Amino acid sequence: MLLSMSKVQIIGPKKLFYDTLNVLHFLGALQIEDLSRKITPGDMLMRKMDVDQEAKQKHDQLEALYGKISAILTTIKPEAEEDDRIKTEVKESYDVIWRSSCEDLAFDCNEIIKKLDASTRDLATHKTDLERELASLSRYETIVKKLYPLAPQLYRLEGFEAVALLVSKKYGAVLELIRQEIGKITKKQFELISAEVDEDTIAAIVLFKDIYSDQVHNFLWAEKVNQVRLPESLADKPFEDILDHIKARKSEIPVETEKIEEKLKKSGEKWYVKLLVLKQALRDRIEELEMPAQLGQTDFTFVINGWIPSKDLDRLKNTLDEEFEGSLHVEELQVSHEEIEEAPVVFNNPTLFKPFETALRIFPLPRYGTIDPTPFVAIFFPIFFGMIVGDIGIGLVILAVALLARWRYSKEKAWVKPVTMIFISGALSAIMFGFLYGEFFGNILEINHLIREIHIFGIKLPLNRLELIIPMLFLSVGVGATQVILGLFLGVINGIRQKARKHTLEKVGMLIVLFAILLIVGAVVTKIQVLMTPAFIGILIGVVLLVYSAGFMGVVEIFGTLGNIFSYTRILALGLAGMILAMVANDLVGSMGSVYVGVALALLLHVLNIAVAAFSPTIHSLRLNLIEFFKQFVEQGGSEYKPFKRVGGV
Repeated sequence: MLLSMSKVQIIGPKKLFYDTLNVLHFLGALQIEDLSRKITPGDMLMRKMDVDQEAKQKHDQLEALYGKISAILTTIKPEAEEDDRIKTEVKESYDVIWRSSCEDLAFDCNEIIKKLDASTRDLATHKTDLERELASLSRYETIVKKLYPLAPQLYRLEGFEAVALLVSKKYGAVLELIRQEIGKITKKQFELISAEVDEDTIAAIVLFKDIYSDQVHNFLWAEKVNQVRLPESLADKPFEDILDHIKARKSEIPVETEKIEEKLKKSGEKWYVKLLVLKQALRDRIEELEMPAQLGQTDFTFVINGWIPSKDLDRLKNTLDEEFEGSLHVEELQVSHEEIEEAPVVFNNPTLFKPFETALRIFPLPRYGTIDPTPFVAIFFPIFFGMIVGDIGIGLVILAVALLARWRYSKEKAWVKPVTMIFISGALSAIMFGFLYGEFFGNILEINHLIREIHIFGIKLPLNRLELIIPMLFLSVGVGATQVILGLFLGVINGIRQKARKHTLEKVGMLIVLFAILLIVGAVVTKIQVLMTPAFIGILIGVVLLVYSAGFMGVVEIFGTLGNIFSYTRILALGLAGMILAMVANDLVGSMGSVYVGVALALLLHVLNIAVAAFSPTIHSLRLNLIEFFKQFVEQGGSEYKPFKRVGGV
């Protein structure tokens, strides 16, 4: 269900403004309304809150400190396995820091920055430089190895310069052009040595008088020839020593990096919690200092309007009365129909239903005052998933994977718990329907004669989906009709709640038409012709209501609603597809020439079938709920509840 919300107004003397804001921030229950958008210029009663220069200076100072603290934190973050301990320490330390004034908070930040900023920045910079050097050396090592076969022919003469080139083998003819051009530039005072260093590359070394250096380099640059330019640390070394130097340096860098990381880790162990608390406190203080621009004032008072869950209203009043000894006026406002639509949406569902709130966030939130669709999704999704998969073995595999993912990742990522819970509910339903269908990885139970037929109320169990295609088809359509009709009933309730007369009549008209169509189907099946007359009268009444409330498009919508109902046949189609694929996999075991080959192919198909069963039924079950069902009653356009709440200490 959606929580009931109350709109409140808080009025108090300006001298208590920041203290009031601080208490509201700590309480974390009031979503503050942006009055600046509603106050019109020239309003004689209320105007936008003035932001004084001192508050602006505090804001700018704290924001600068926030940036510096954040930068230091990125360099000394401790190991992930310590997160639980860190959260506990942060929670214990935060309230002490929170009670500090902006001046004291800024002082604490500046003191710790003086101690850590230079040292951590230098260490982090040095670590980055080492990482870049290591990457650079690895790159040059590859190049030098390619040139190494030519090293014996590379000699050093005073007044001469050597340039190394790498040329793709398919462009090897370009070396002759280079030879000719450099010959012209140097007046034939050069030597060019080349050799194939691998199947794709030719290496070349050009030796020439250094008085032609600029001309040669300009030529090579203009022709986009790939010159090997060694870094300064290698450029002055004899070529035959470069490779040894690279190998030695590559072994030294990890040791230096490890020492730096150890120093950063020690800083992290000592200062990380303190820094994290300061960062959170800064963020909260900055948010408080930014809030006045959204509020209102008179000559002597401040005005705060906002939304709060009705169940928390008394707590808000009592807290403010205790803190300010009755100096503030807190009033619950009467709201118009238009203002009600601005109320934020807060879900309040039982634990079993809560995971499905995640699925609802795929679409815009339902509008405040309408029916929360979460419980219906929580009920229908597992039913649809189970009807489609309907296999004990596949259900057990999905259940095991979901439980494993929940155990392994739920602490690291918040979304894992609700998502795995959705899969767990679907898996349990699949197992239950698997017993109903008698399926365990397809027809394994039947092949091994492990199924015993029973009769309940004249119905033979287990149900064979392949033998009961027509009854299962009617069952799928019947389930669809039930959900769509339920959705229309809920749409009627929403219309009444919102006092939307035409909207209500449209849903009523559609319900009458659908019931009339069901009456016609019943008359045809039972051959009771007397049912036809009330059915046609019902269709006529329903069409009139639809035309009155929605115009000609209301009549067209009849066919759209019928299409929605028939789209539930995908429950049967997807279920049969999965069942047949599993049966084909089982048949392969005995039909192949080799048992091992048959088992391997069967396992491959079963793995594919499990993967499809995990995702395809999920997508289609959600689609039936979020599109076909929601279309009948969900009024979208709600805004999320975002209370003015501290981020720190949690």
